[in-house]
Order: sequence, then structure tokens, then C-alpha cells
Amino acid sequence: MEWSRCAYVFDNPKDFLRVGEALVNESERRYLELKQSGRSIFKPNVKHPSIFLVVDECPDFFNSTELIKAQRIALQECFVKLSNKARGCGFSVCYASQSPLVEAIPGAIRNNCGNRMVFKLNSPEMAKAATSDRVEEANPVLLTMPGEGFFLTDATSGYYERGRVLMVSDEERERVLARTCNKPYLFALDFDNPEYRG
Repeated sequence: MEWSRCAYVFDNPKDFLRVGEALVNESERRYLELKQSGRSIFKPNVKHPSIFLVVDECPDFFNSTELIKAQRIALQECFVKLSNKARGCGFSVCYASQSPLVEAIPGAIRNNCGNRMVFKLNSPEMAKAATSDRVEEANPVLLTMPGEGFFLTDATSGYYERGRVLMVSDEERERVLARTCNKPYLFALDFDNPEYRG
């Protein structure tokens, strides 16, 4: 079965908390449906598609000066919940940062990121934070080639492996986006709809 795909971009810090709460509510609703149906494994479908969330420049996201302290704490709590258990109900979360310092990304979130890609970093402090103190195994300060990095995934059996990612042209990226980005209707993110579930 071919499913529609979509991309929503939120760049206003005022929307961050609302989106975070909507996604947490959607994950909790999915868990409730699993429990009520007597199933323990979530299978994505048209009604409940997989959701892939990318938080780019997450230090700016979590430490936005446009949000008051209580909002920043609530936002971090939302993403701790998503990092802890949302995988089991069809969510994937990717946190991206050019400065993965300990102060920038909350530890409760960082510790729940089992799959990691670590590219060239300039400071030992960043390398230590990005690799969870496993710099001897994967030292990103030593990387020299474009696209080269250390990868920690289920396929690498819990060890960092050195590799390179495929670099694509802007034309190829645009071609892939044009083919895959038709917008389905997601109640979870439709804040203005009276049937909004978030």
C-alpha cells in the first residue's frame, strides 16, 4: 500500500510547544488504542501513519529566548516523553546540532538516542557529548573527508563504525522532494480544525 507523505515546517518558537504537546498527545492516543485493542505492536497505516520529526539546530529550539522559562521546560518535557516511548507507536525523532554540547541538548533526550551519526567536530568537549563519552571508539575530531562520520545503529551491534554518507546534488534532492511530498491530512497537527485531536 502506497501512503501519502508530507512535510510540515515550524520555524516560529511560539509554535514549538504547541507542536510538541500535539505530538505527545498523538502518541498517548495511539498507545491507548493499542491497549484497548489488546495489541502490543504498533503497525503504521493510513489512519496512523509513521511520523518522522526532525528538530534541526535543537540547542536553538530548546533554549529559544522567545519562550519564557516555563515554556522551555514544558517543551523539553514533551521531547523527553517523545524520546522515551514514541518509537513504539510509529514516531521517529531526529535531533540535529552543529554544537552537541552537554548544556545544549538535555541529557534525558540525548540518552534516549540509540542511533547516532557524528560528523566532524572541532572540540574534544563536543566529541565527548556527541559520542556519550566514547571518544576512544569514535573520535570525530579526527575525521577529514567530506561526508565522513561515525555511525551507531542497530546494525552496528552497539559499536560506532566509521563510514561516509552519499552526497547528492541540489537537483537530485529537489527531484526526490517533488516525488514524495504530497500533503495528507493529519489531525494531529491541524490546530484550527474543530476535530483537532492534539
